[in-house]
Amino acid sequence: MDKHWIVLYTSLFLVLGACSKDGGGGAPIVTPVVPADTTVTPLPGGTQSSVFTYEYKYNGCSTGKHTLNSKQDYCNALLNDVLNNQCAREMRIEVYNRQCTAAPITNVGKLPMANTARCVVNGLDLKDRKFIENMNPFNPQRRQSFRDIFWDGRRKQTYGIMSQATDSYGRVNFLLWPANARSAALGQIQVQQPRAGGTFSASTELGSHVRLIVTNYENQKEVDTMCISNASFRRPKSNLSRVICTYSQGYTGAHNRSASQRTEEFSWDLKTATTKELIKGRNRDTVSVRLIPAAGGHLEKIMIEIMEVDFDKSLKAEATLSEGLQVTYGGSFAESDLTVSCAAASK
Repeated sequence: MDKHWIVLYTSLFLVLGACSKDGGGGAPIVTPVVPADTTVTPLPGGTQSSVFTYEYKYNGCSTGKHTLNSKQDYCNALLNDVLNNQCAREMRIEVYNRQCTAAPITNVGKLPMANTARCVVNGLDLKDRKFIENMNPFNPQRRQSFRDIFWDGRRKQTYGIMSQATDSYGRVNFLLWPANARSAALGQIQVQQPRAGGTFSASTELGSHVRLIVTNYENQKEVDTMCISNASFRRPKSNLSRVICTYSQGYTGAHNRSASQRTEEFSWDLKTATTKELIKGRNRDTVSVRLIPAAGGHLEKIMIEIMEVDFDKSLKAEATLSEGLQVTYGGSFAESDLTVSCAAASK
């Protein structure tokens, strides 16, 4: 080979090598590392397999590099503070809201061992709105938020899950109470909607899950909250063949009406889904309890449904029957308080 070509190749190699070293030897610029684009590998028969890889760095804290084989695993990984070394949380939330919220997600994934609880909130606007209205960033059709919770179990603690000052979805909290001689540790979802005149809650013993869906037709909003808690809190399973439910309603302020209360106890065979209607009003306002048998690796569940309380609000709550379930509604406009509490009669 001609020596001139050798010199030319050598010079070109040195130039390219210098260009690859942080712009010629200067100090490296620290920038956030964004997730790699989805890699799509063609498979026989026209099918595709997606691999999701991401890594975030912020203020010297790195999530580490993670590779997931499905979008569901990818979205769950973005929510996992422990997996991501507690790093770049705001960046992960932004990507999660952009890539993982095409539909409401109520599957909160598998709870890491170090977590006390994990909550996911989905807010949905029920209105049929025009295109220009949907473009308003202060009145979106959907809200979504999540939080991993770490609790020492020693004192009552309140954790904010979602708070929106610019709209009427309201504030969502998860409250935790420590165990005592008479009760296991408790968890409560609380939804406060002061602009729509109500506070809603669902409480259960820790160790499984609790879900609360609040549909408010007055402001055309629905808030669906799901929280799971560490199974180490779960107490031994009790006899679930008999269930006792208590319904009470009281009035405050100018409403000079006496409070009402009733208690019902009923049995079921643990094999057949059973619905019990506790209250049936004059219109569509009803209070019902549904017991669901164990299936698919899930324990027996209880659902409480309160339809059209104060004419324009409905609640649906769900928990594991062994942990019990209590639902409350406090109406600031109607000045009424309603509580429905159900548990195994053996507890």
